[in-house]
Amino acid sequence: AQHGSYRWLTPEQLLASDNVHENSRAYFSPDAPAVGL
Repeated sequence: AQHGSYRWLTPEQLLASDNVHENSRAYFSPDAPAVGL
């Protein structure tokens, strides 16, 4: 299941993981625009 477990990752690990959805990675990307500003 998609939400069946949790993992604690550093931002670097999260961005390098093949097992993290693109939309989740976008929150941690250094090139992402500021959200809500």
